[in-house]
This record gives sequence, structure tokens and C-alpha cells, in this order.
Amino acid sequence: ITRMSYTDQGQTETDDFSDYRDVQGVKIAFKRVSSTPGRNTSLTIDKVEIDGKVAPDLFKKPAAP
Repeated sequence: ITRMSYTDQGQTETDDFSDYRDVQGVKIAFKRVSSTPGRNTSLTIDKVEIDGKVAPDLFKKPAAP
């Protein structure tokens, strides 16, 4: 995928993907530029971890207030 466009609430956004790199056999786009009329935003990823370790307590239900 190099470009994706979608419309939400009457406004079209276009995302351009680039700088694909192989991460554990999966091609990942490390750069994305999102464009809407009058606005552009850029995202650059420094590191991708596939199947990374997540602490089990991250999913604990918070205590009642």
C-alpha cells in the first residue's frame, strides 16, 4: 500500500506510506504523510516490535473510585 484515501464527515483524507522496512518478515511503513485540504501531518516510526512482551498487570481492572 502506498496511498489510502477515505472520507469521514464529508472531508477526504489521503495517507501516503513510504520507507518500508522488513521487520521479522513483515514489511512495515516507517513514514506516513496524512493530507486533508489545508493540513498535512507527518508520522515517522523509529522502532517496531512484533509480538512484544506486555506486562499482565496492564490489563487489570482499575480499582473503584
